[in-house]
Amino acid sequence: MMVLLIRPPIRCRPLQKRPSVSLPLGLLYIAAALENASHDVNILDCQLDYDEKNPIWEWEGNRMFGATWERIEEKIRRNSYNLVGIENQFTVHIDSAVKVAEIVKHIDAKIITVMGGNHASVSPETFFELTDSVDVVCMREGEHKLLEIIACLKGKKKL
Repeated sequence: MMVLLIRPPIRCRPLQKRPSVSLPLGLLYIAAALENASHDVNILDCQLDYDEKNPIWEWEGNRMFGATWERIEEKIRRNSYNLVGIENQFTVHIDSAVKVAEIVKHIDAKIITVMGGNHASVSPETFFELTDSVDVVCMREGEHKLLEIIACLKGKKKL
């Protein structure tokens, strides 16, 4: 299965020149587990993969940091993904994660979108209330759960 894992761009606080960015350890753990199970995996870290001339941009009255929606769409279109996993660590960034899911479905409605992260584990129903573009919400440890979700999608288990 061809999988893309995405860490969306984030909102900047007023007057913040550039937010601090850390490694996306959760996505790296998930990618390693998927690769060990013979899946093709790419990571799109929108907080590291951005236009250097314009790392901060405007969206719906917010200052955003990272890859723009157009850049994200371009990156997704480069491959034929079966599944896109989207990280949402913090509730404050839920709108950005939902926007990424909507971009994925705009590209190809057959791509399975999976939302994960802290907010997904605490309040999974939120994503289904906000959009029809999220197919599955992955609660708890993504490196184990995403393998189970893929097995379900391949018909080996029931979701």
